[in-house]
Amino acid sequence: MKNLSLAFTPCPNDTFMFYGIVHGKVSMDFSISTTMKDVEALNQAAKDSLFDISKLSCFAFGSVADKYTILRSGAALGRGCGPLLLCKEGKKMDKSSWIAIPGEMTTAHLLLRLFLGEKAKTKIMPFDQIMPAMQRGDIDYGVVIHEGRFTYPSYGLSCVQDLGIFWEQTYQLPIPLGIIAGKKECGKKTLESFENALSQSIVYAWQNRELVYPYVKEYAQEMQEKVISSHIDLYVTKESQRWSEEGKKALCLLLQKAMEYKMIKEFPIESCFIE
Repeated sequence: MKNLSLAFTPCPNDTFMFYGIVHGKVSMDFSISTTMKDVEALNQAAKDSLFDISKLSCFAFGSVADKYTILRSGAALGRGCGPLLLCKEGKKMDKSSWIAIPGEMTTAHLLLRLFLGEKAKTKIMPFDQIMPAMQRGDIDYGVVIHEGRFTYPSYGLSCVQDLGIFWEQTYQLPIPLGIIAGKKECGKKTLESFENALSQSIVYAWQNRELVYPYVKEYAQEMQEKVISSHIDLYVTKESQRWSEEGKKALCLLLQKAMEYKMIKEFPIESCFIE
């Protein structure tokens, strides 16, 4: 039996989706070894092809498209789910100020660039440290992802711009945030087998939430069940089970914009997915 190295984040949407695979609740013709890391750490690891199957930011995929292909299951893509550009309450946005971002290769960074229309003065920080740093006054502006969408008011922060809404209103498409990518060298048959198992794992999680939640809570940054539930409902959608044509169109446009801003090298976008 083939063994695959699998890497995803400890965020609720990922642990929710992968529960069935990790715990053997779906049929698989392969075994797995699992690693959990922050999404930017996974983005960087993909440059060295460290994992067979890995969660990646959509933007980051553009830098490793020669090595990886996008699986048709596992996407974080939808509406009203984008990163938020925040500031301390009472401040006005100053484009000359430093802005904390959760990683150079994150989709959040690309969206910030598209929103500002120019390079920003950015400081890279782990996503879970950005709001505490802003609360302390270490930095005035920050782009937050994941649970930050639900908890930022408790840190005394205000939303300058919902970068997902900016994308949706500008391009009339859902916002593509994260993908599951597989090494091309694994072969089409193996990757298709994995994406089918992941699709089954997502359905299992939807149907067995009470069994899945303890595993999700074990790794979640935010322990309130209401926040965890909202996080899952927002980021695990029908697009997660299987990409739609609209979703693919949104991803292709995002990568095209990254090329236009010379943030990634040009490559044939139409070859992203397993076909």
